[in-house]
Amino acid sequence: MGKVNKWVVAVFYTIILTVISYFSLKTLMELGMEGRLILDFKFNGVLMAFFAGILLLAVVVRKYITDSTADEKERGKLGNLFIYSSVCSVLLLFGMLVINN
Repeated sequence: MGKVNKWVVAVFYTIILTVISYFSLKTLMELGMEGRLILDFKFNGVLMAFFAGILLLAVVVRKYITDSTADEKERGKLGNLFIYSSVCSVLLLFGMLVINN
C-alpha cells in the first residue's frame, strides 16, 4: 500500500470528526429540548456512540502517525497537524450548529 498524502488524511479526519460531532451533538440537543431525562436510554446511547466514534477515530489517527514514519520529529509534525485539524473541526462544528439552529 502506497503512502497517502498527509494533507488528504488530515482533511478526511477533519470532515469525519466534524460529521460525527455534528450529528451527535445535534441529536443530544434535540433530546434535551424534548425534556428527556439524562438517564434516558436514547440519550445515553447517543452519548456513548459519540464517545466511541471519537475514540475509534483517535486510535486510527494514532496508528497512522506511528506507522507513517520512524522519525520522531516527523511524528511530532504529524501530531501537530492533527491537533490543528481538530481545532478546525471544532470551529466548523460550532459554525454549523449556529447556522442551522
